[in-house]
Amino acid sequence: MTRLAFRSLGLAIALILGAADLSAQEKLWPPDGVGDEQLYQKAQQEAEFKSATARMGEFRRGVRAMADDAEGNKAALAKAARYYVYRLTSAIYHGTDSGTASIIGMNSLVSEASAALLVPEARKKQPPLNENQKKYLAELTREMHKALREVFKTNRAPVVRVNAARMLAAVAEAGNEESIDTLIALLQDPDESDAVRLFALRGLKEALAYGTPEKSAIQTEARELAAIAAAQAFLTRKIKEMPTEPEKVEALRYLRREAVRALAASRHATMPKSKDEAGRTAWWLLKVARKDGLTPESSLTEQVEGAIGACQLNPSKDLNLDYVAYHVGGAIVDFAAEFARKKGGDDAGVSWKIYAARLLAGLDDLQSHAKGTKSEAYVNEMAGKARLVLQPIEAGKPTGDPGPFQNWLRSKAPTNTTVYNGVADSTIKAVE
Repeated sequence: MTRLAFRSLGLAIALILGAADLSAQEKLWPPDGVGDEQLYQKAQQEAEFKSATARMGEFRRGVRAMADDAEGNKAALAKAARYYVYRLTSAIYHGTDSGTASIIGMNSLVSEASAALLVPEARKKQPPLNENQKKYLAELTREMHKALREVFKTNRAPVVRVNAARMLAAVAEAGNEESIDTLIALLQDPDESDAVRLFALRGLKEALAYGTPEKSAIQTEARELAAIAAAQAFLTRKIKEMPTEPEKVEALRYLRREAVRALAASRHATMPKSKDEAGRTAWWLLKVARKDGLTPESSLTEQVEGAIGACQLNPSKDLNLDYVAYHVGGAIVDFAAEFARKKGGDDAGVSWKIYAARLLAGLDDLQSHAKGTKSEAYVNEMAGKARLVLQPIEAGKPTGDPGPFQNWLRSKAPTNTTVYNGVADSTIKAVE
């Protein structure tokens, strides 16, 4: 899956958002009168762990086993975890007061922690992490998660909480399952800022994406389903007071797009053990893709993420892939029409070539899922016509007229009329 670079504008946008109408499972917001002045002192006291950089380097390269000096290694990793996390609480890294900012900023602290968590190596997947590295990560992430929870419970400062959430997302990406519970708690806490929720959603997305396209690496099914349910609930959350300022509306969409991406990483067309619309992952992604029923209406980038996600989901036996293909085609029409209107220029964070390439890859996934099914012929025909629209955009050419493709969608509706067979209310608005 292509990863788009995080734009600094996104964090600024997220910071202006208000609280959502969600009930919290667990409070990670510190009560009045609680401070954490001692946390940074702990980090300072443990700074000597840096003298063990050779040991840390051996862990990261996978040439040192945890079993060698097991107690000493665990103690060293616990000390390192607290050092990485507790530094976030010190004002010398915040740069808010003249004369107090150090050369190293918060971004550097998060980057150092991500490097220790082997996030860059895990993303490359080649070569895969060896057993020594996996055991090292299991111990380090356990201790970092523990320290991050302490920070969330003792520090109100927005700059600390946002960067702690960024670090927690990296812990989740490194495979720590307990962090999923904390991410959900942050997402659902009505007192939490949407800037923190942004990274909580990113962490859930990374946790859900961890594994193979066919199977999640999350060992506890209940935890996996809770993560999916939390992302879906956030996607459809009711905003107490809808803003009127365009930039705040776009901020809501920017944040909501992360929930779309998390659902797209969930693999399930229908959430296991779900008996109502809350578990209809494919349906919700298609509603996003087709601007159907969400407030505010889906942005173009949300539409594209929803369409790509719907293509990637592993189909359930009751999923009507021809109906999915029809609505993915509708989202592609909207994408190409906006490309033509903008004459291919970047606007509102739309990276046309990248999105076109990802949509083309999504069509490959959809065709693979449809192979050997009754929907195969329709899906293949739709995909062939959609490629004629997307390929010029991917090549950066000022073409990609969606008119003929749109007319085909209007004239050739799929045989099935619902997302799920036998679920009459799993419908999406028709292509206009």
